Amino acid sequence: MKTTLLSSAVFAMCTFSAFGAPVEEITPTTNVERAADGGFVATCTNTSVNISNVVLTTTCRNSVGGLVTSSISLNSCIANANGQLVARFNGGFSASCPGVTFIGTGTTATLIGQCHNNGGTLVTSSIDLNVVFTNNNGLLTCP
Repeated sequence: MKTTLLSSAVFAMCTFSAFGAPVEEITPTTNVERAADGGFVATCTNTSVNISNVVLTTTCRNSVGGLVTSSISLNSCIANANGQLVARFNGGFSASCPGVTFIGTGTTATLIGQCHNNGGTLVTSSIDLNVVFTNNNGLLTCP
């Protein structure tokens, strides 16, 4: 009985502490680590961004070599931090970045934004989408 009660208490404490845990913001060091992993660009083609709804679409290889077309909202993985585009889960950057442009080549995928800083001034910022998104068995994800 004591073991069950203790186990339940430990489980509850772990569960509640997870709710208060901060969301990881990707740092330049994290970006370098993800770029070394290859991001999504190495295994995906036909990459584009629909600027009107800020959705990234690309065709990626899955684990058996098949092609899968996948889309993901940039808002789900990018935030505006005082005028700077940063990787953050459920970031919702587009509400405060009225102008965005996508530059994609066969080896790069960059989002450039005009974002409001805390003082309300528009600031130009860019983010390498290859360090924000990964190819997870053909589907775009942001860790």
